[in-house]
Amino acid sequence: MRRTRTPLVLAIAIVSVTTHCMSVPAQTLSLHGTADETSSYYEYYSDAFMRMSLRDPPPNEFRQRFHSPIVNPTTTFGNLDGFPNENDFRLGQIEFDATGLVDGSGVAPITGLLLGVRTDPLDTHYENWRRATFETRVDGLSGSISVVQGVAAGVYLDSQIAMLGSNFLNNANPPVMSEYLGSFTVRGNRFQILVDDDPIYATIFTTDQPVRLAWDFTGEITAVPSIGDFDNDGTYDCHDVDSLVAAIASGTYVAAQDLNQDGVVNTSDLTLWLQQAGVVKMGAPFLPGDADLDGLVDGTDFGIWNGHKFTAEAAWCSGDFDADGVIDGSDFGVWNAHRFQSSDGSAAAVPEPAAGGFVLMGIMVWRWRHWRKSRARV
Repeated sequence: MRRTRTPLVLAIAIVSVTTHCMSVPAQTLSLHGTADETSSYYEYYSDAFMRMSLRDPPPNEFRQRFHSPIVNPTTTFGNLDGFPNENDFRLGQIEFDATGLVDGSGVAPITGLLLGVRTDPLDTHYENWRRATFETRVDGLSGSISVVQGVAAGVYLDSQIAMLGSNFLNNANPPVMSEYLGSFTVRGNRFQILVDDDPIYATIFTTDQPVRLAWDFTGEITAVPSIGDFDNDGTYDCHDVDSLVAAIASGTYVAAQDLNQDGVVNTSDLTLWLQQAGVVKMGAPFLPGDADLDGLVDGTDFGIWNGHKFTAEAAWCSGDFDADGVIDGSDFGVWNAHRFQSSDGSAAAVPEPAAGGFVLMGIMVWRWRHWRKSRARV
């Protein structure tokens, strides 16, 4: 039966798991999907590889076999279908702690990862990729998930993994377990499995020698909505937040910008955008006053505000931190309340020569506010 091909989709379903020691259910994200056309597996020792985009001609276009050489493939060989379920990878699940969520929104730390590259770790009979016997081990991880109104809207995950092979090109008895070290990362709704290593197998071709293998699988978790990426360019940047601030300042309603779905676009949505974009980009929310979105509220951000102060401009990246359409003393107050802080909780460096300038600017802002109030009483 002929199979058709669809782009990579990794579906993430949130499942609650009740535990006796937690008042809030632990939660897991099930990772299902396929891989990009460029996803490949390499066996460098034989100068051969499999790739999603390289298929047999009709009527066997569902089959992706070995191709050689790697630089300029001209030969196809073997009978394996390298990616038997390319339209539905099942990679495992992510565990996270939902304790800190408020009304279904917030940032949840990732606490565990069950990952299977060759087979689904929850059903080892289900194959994602087919070549010999390899298990996947997770050696370490860190990351967080942005949850908006109960929806996992963005993932930031770094993990160290190992592909373990014991019965592959190996005549040792008992077989020697070899470890191929690499990583599994997720940014927003994009993932990558990247392993490229050359441990020594015992008695391969009657002698010990390194055997280099590599996995490079990438894909898109399209079931995780791109909340906040208003221009759909795959990044969270000034274009997105400035368009949101402009809508808030003008009172314009755009459904995609109503992140909390309360029927109005306001500063609550701006707060959620800073959370979502920051988690996807660096694992923690952007702070108020971070004009250049680099994770630091520092002198650079002050310089941006100072360069646009007392102008009518509805743009976060120009210094309109309260989204009222005017860059003024209120925005300086936002910067001042978070100055020299960073998204990761560490203190930003304070440039000593600039300290006096900040004090003088504070005095100037206070005088400007006083002047405005006196004018308003006239």
